[in-house]
Amino acid sequence: MTAVTSSEAVAEQPLPMSRGRYLYLLAAVTWPAQVIAIVGTMSGNAQAAVAQHFRTTHIAWFSVTLFIVTLAITPFAMRFGQIYGKRKVMLVLIGIGLAGDVVAALSPNYAVMLVGRALAGFYGPVAALVFASVRDLFPRERIASAYTVIGAVLGGASLASPLVAGLLMDHHGWRSVLWTMAGVTVLSAVCIALIPETPVRGSLAGLDWPGGILMGTGTSVVAIGVGMGEDWGWTSAGILGCLIGGCALFALFVVVELRTPRPIFDVRILGRRSVSTVLTGPALIVGTSNIAPTVLTFLALFPAIPHVSASLGWSLTHLALIGIPAALAWVAAGLLTGYVLRKVPPRTVWLAGSLTMTVGLLLCALYHRTTTEIILTGIVVAVGTGVIQGTSNAMIVSVVGPDDQAPANGLSGMLGAVIAILGLQLVFVVMSNRSNVVNGIAFYQDAAFTNGYYLLTAMAALGVLVSTLMPRVERPADALTN
Repeated sequence: MTAVTSSEAVAEQPLPMSRGRYLYLLAAVTWPAQVIAIVGTMSGNAQAAVAQHFRTTHIAWFSVTLFIVTLAITPFAMRFGQIYGKRKVMLVLIGIGLAGDVVAALSPNYAVMLVGRALAGFYGPVAALVFASVRDLFPRERIASAYTVIGAVLGGASLASPLVAGLLMDHHGWRSVLWTMAGVTVLSAVCIALIPETPVRGSLAGLDWPGGILMGTGTSVVAIGVGMGEDWGWTSAGILGCLIGGCALFALFVVVELRTPRPIFDVRILGRRSVSTVLTGPALIVGTSNIAPTVLTFLALFPAIPHVSASLGWSLTHLALIGIPAALAWVAAGLLTGYVLRKVPPRTVWLAGSLTMTVGLLLCALYHRTTTEIILTGIVVAVGTGVIQGTSNAMIVSVVGPDDQAPANGLSGMLGAVIAILGLQLVFVVMSNRSNVVNGIAFYQDAAFTNGYYLLTAMAALGVLVSTLMPRVERPADALTN
């Protein structure tokens, strides 16, 4: 075990922080932590229009491409953050992501669009690096509250992003939404430039390139197999090869990580039930919550065509307006979660939130045909989502020590990305079974949306089941950081 330098010791036990300094740093780290949420919401709202503009039935790759790149580079980004400083790494990633936003906004065809989305995936690890930076930048007694505030602000982003995207797209088209995403990225770079650099630990020697490449490649191959199943045939040699080959790459990844002196992700920590359940259960829940809005987007924004499309034919502005109650519920639930975590163990709060979200998704499957139904079911989902966003990092802090904090955050992000990639592909596979393709565009029947929500409910329910196996930590979150 390497010796801890004086600078590292200071990072592990920061000096008392004034209220003004705390608020300044909190504001600076909170916005970059929202990049994926804001960009994901805005691009998700534009996704239906992109599918119609480019006449593609493979619109899932609009999001999946970004997720795959994020997954592939996250392990390297987390390690580079330790070696060179998290602030420097985040600035580089956001610079590449900004280039991707510009390419996507200018794309003349769907292939170029996917190239831009791939580059945009480089700012995917920024949120994980921000959360890892919080432990370096804040004193212990303020870490839990900082995590909670960042999670609660996600609700505010969910309120503003659809409204902005709706006004832009309804009046200026989907490209204006992508240009606005570029502006969001620029503001994130400014905020990151204002925070101090985090302590530097380790060196580039022994960096586990094979492990990171195997993880990214394995997920990509499986995603291709799932996404192309309908086109190639589920029993075709190409699909079976992708699925079997991807699983083999995953297995090889584990073997390589166990034998590597300095693994890109120390999978050994998953051998501890306290850690593995806290990472996998929340990853299932958070991954599901991230892709759930996709179903609503296609339900609401595609045209209503008798006997062809059961979508509602709303404008994006209308969808954003009826989503305000859910967004407010998200913010309120997130803020209340911060208070509750001071008195109640994180596990208890997490289970309540994840179960609420699961019930909400089931209600969405049953009731999604009127404005009132969508508002009410959306509120239930939003309450659960607000709770889990405010609790997920407190759960990690409750069972993972300071030395494993960065690897645990990285593994959490990696697992969430894998679930989002495969889950999103599966959602479109399930929905496509009840669709009508006209002029290269897939229009969905009502059963498609019902089945899509049932799949999301099953994924969330599995996450709840795994979460029940998490260790019982009786202390509230604030006490866990002392």
